[in-house]
Amino acid sequence: MECMTCKFWAESGDEQGLCRRHAPRPISVKTPNAIKEGEMCEWDSYNPAWPTTWSGEFCGEHITKET
Repeated sequence: MECMTCKFWAESGDEQGLCRRHAPRPISVKTPNAIKEGEMCEWDSYNPAWPTTWSGEFCGEHITKET
């Protein structure tokens, strides 16, 4: 029961994809503007996104794609 066979997984390339089991959630994102030499990095923004997973990963909520 891997991500690649789940009906909620959308392949995005290179054996990675997006898990769309739940609505997108805010994720902290560092951008180059937030990183300055000699200073602590700060989180730049919170952008809603689906989590990226590898095709061979799995979770407890897998539902097999219909063929």
